[in-house]
Amino acid sequence: MAWFICVIILLLCSKSEQCTTGNASKLIEHTAAHFFEKMQSGKMYFIYFGKQVNPTIGLFIEQLEKSADVLEDYGISVAKVNCTNEHIAKYCTGEKLMKKVYLFRGGNVLKSFDTDTVFDVNAIVAHVLFTVLFDEVRYVHTIAELQSVERAAKGKADIVLGHVQVLGLPEHRALMETAFVYGVKYQFVLTTGGPVLTNMGSVFFHP
Repeated sequence: MAWFICVIILLLCSKSEQCTTGNASKLIEHTAAHFFEKMQSGKMYFIYFGKQVNPTIGLFIEQLEKSADVLEDYGISVAKVNCTNEHIAKYCTGEKLMKKVYLFRGGNVLKSFDTDTVFDVNAIVAHVLFTVLFDEVRYVHTIAELQSVERAAKGKADIVLGHVQVLGLPEHRALMETAFVYGVKYQFVLTTGGPVLTNMGSVFFHP
């Protein structure tokens, strides 16, 4: 089972690179009125609020545009609000401006992310889907947490354990996209730490 999942992840990594090139951007620019209207829809939005565009922010916007094409397939719209022209008091003022991106479901913020965390399309897709798939993908740090997940899943679903060195990398994105497809069938578990793997007797070879 583990080898089968690894093959799927590798294929998705390859496919992800193809899917983020050559497509017209689906990034939406909201007015204040449009933003408040969409917050009543109950749909999921990933929104960046900003003002002037410096080179660093410009690079981030490019990655945001790429993520819009990908996240649309998962029912998530990606948007930006130009706070120079539109004023949304809660998000267009203060030190957080240009440093945060927000994942909304309806009018509720599911999670906010530092732009340094969602630094490219892989990190954006990985972190957004990780938030959406909170129940389907359990994040464990210790063997005790893994055993707790095993007990809860016993007799209900097989467990797929994925290890990534750092959150936000292409491997993390691939695991989240796999979990989105197969999360109903399997209980996915993610770990970034060696202790869980060491206690399971796993051996890793680093190139």
